Amino acid sequence: MINGPTEVANGSSTGGPALLVDNNEVDENALKIEAANTTAAAVDIAANALTSGPALNISTTATNDTAGSLVKITQSGSRAGSAASVGLDIDFNTVANANAVAFNIDSEQTTGKVANIDASAITTGKGVTIDVSGLTTGKGFEVYSDSSSTSSHKVVSITQDNAAATAGTALAVQSDGGATGVLIDKNASGTAAQ
Repeated sequence: MINGPTEVANGSSTGGPALLVDNNEVDENALKIEAANTTAAAVDIAANALTSGPALNISTTATNDTAGSLVKITQSGSRAGSAASVGLDIDFNTVANANAVAFNIDSEQTTGKVANIDASAITTGKGVTIDVSGLTTGKGFEVYSDSSSTSSHKVVSITQDNAAATAGTALAVQSDGGATGVLIDKNASGTAAQ
């Protein structure tokens, strides 16, 4: 047991990690942190000298067919009230870089779902909100496909599936400025074009 602050110092030419945890106990945590923090971060990583490396790298080569998560974030307590508690907060301040991406998913899946948001408990709230009030020549939301497949498919599909929702609207567009509310530019030709 260690009581009090502890520092692990690693020289610039040691050729190994400053701290290595080698755990062979398959059903216990390799590293567990129990923190009574209130206003300070339980884990704080400052990597101000980074160039092409990641500040945090989590990877697995497992191929077993078992349901699980590579990363799991759980807020199990109901934080009732009006405070803006956030499950995952990304504050990305890179400005003048057209190739920068604040959140990126690179998936090799051919079936299933690349991203899934389950907001089925929402009643008066909103499932997803995107605020792009600073737009000039950009786009608030873009879905792009260059698929050459001749099979029947949809680039965007919106479904209101409950017949009892007689006052529900599948798609609402409100445009308070500009000459165009909805623009459809259909460039296909031939007998199959509709």
